[in-house]
Amino acid sequence: MANKVKIDYSQFKASGVYTLEFDASQSVILTSQTIRLVVGFSNKGPFNTPVYIPDPTTMISVFGDIDRSLENKGSFFHRSILTCLNTGPVFGLNLLKLTWKLVIIFK
Repeated sequence: MANKVKIDYSQFKASGVYTLEFDASQSVILTSQTIRLVVGFSNKGPFNTPVYIPDPTTMISVFGDIDRSLENKGSFFHRSILTCLNTGPVFGLNLLKLTWKLVIIFK
């Protein structure tokens, strides 16, 4: 349900086109029961399947340690999980990029 906003037309001194902005943002408070999903790329671990990660030891055993080659390409998946684990457990989703080869067979 939208909040109704009263506009004070007396603030406009001349005719014209005016842009009015209304900020309806909310501050989100995360509780310990809130769980996050971290999406990224990893060369190790299951792909396209959410994995429950309760602690850093599990993350390293499933997805491996921090991968600098992926970080050079802009994927900070491992560091993101480790940062999110400071506040609680997370789900990690590895979107491994698959290369498909199309093979056409003529008979």
